[in-house]
Amino acid sequence: MSLTNGHGSVTNADGSTSFVYLRTPTAGLATSAGWSTLVPLECHYQGLDLFHTVLTLYGPAGNLLGSLDLRDVSAGAEAAIILNLTVHGSTVVVRWNNQDIGGGARHLVDVGVGSVDLTWTGSGFATASARPV
Repeated sequence: MSLTNGHGSVTNADGSTSFVYLRTPTAGLATSAGWSTLVPLECHYQGLDLFHTVLTLYGPAGNLLGSLDLRDVSAGAEAAIILNLTVHGSTVVVRWNNQDIGGGARHLVDVGVGSVDLTWTGSGFATASARPV
């Protein structure tokens, strides 16, 4: 997948197309690979309104080191819009605002705030202190 002007598309295993948007904020994190960048990606399966957010970590050469789908932290992060990424040493505190499609309309509705502490292990993220919405 490549991004142009902050968005791109990817072909799914079933042949359908999904859309990905680069979102802010981003943050830097010191890893064994060097200074790396945390980047949230908003993923819309088959172009649907409902989305999920994947936090990615890119190395100094722009290579993908790893990712974490925020849905996997079991903290109510189905449609997370990241509010901030705060780095404390090797720990990243991710805080998000959940959004939902309300009443069948195409309007996003705020449904709460959640957060999780992440630590980069060298091959993936370890999660701790998930605070649900």
